[in-house]
Amino acid sequence: MGLWQGWTMATYVGIKLPLVILATLILNGLLNGMLAMVLGSGIKFKQSLQFLLSGFALMSIILLSLSPVTFFVALHAPLPSNPGASQWHSTTLLAHTLIIAYAGITSHHALFHPPLARPHDKRKRPRTKQDNGGLVFNF
Repeated sequence: MGLWQGWTMATYVGIKLPLVILATLILNGLLNGMLAMVLGSGIKFKQSLQFLLSGFALMSIILLSLSPVTFFVALHAPLPSNPGASQWHSTTLLAHTLIIAYAGITSHHALFHPPLARPHDKRKRPRTKQDNGGLVFNF
């Protein structure tokens, strides 16, 4: 994002976007940790931050894998003075928004099931044992 207007704007966005995501991660971790304590879910601040950090790490991997596509699309964009440049810019901005939304939803959906699958009662949790060097689950 921002490469359409030049390398200065791309550098600015490259610095700003990770800082905004980091601030969102920290604030959401604190808010989720406080709500977990108030609601008595048993999830601590550290666990809340770990869940969110895992989601953001997976999101960054997805975004990193799609970044060459958006980079080359931005390199082939028309100049801002061309007649169809505003339409191109709007389409590219919409594509960036959809890619970020897809990465966020996919990464957090992948992390949604493990906390729910963990029973609070220790007797209902799966037990493990070593069997011939492999890990075997006993239910």
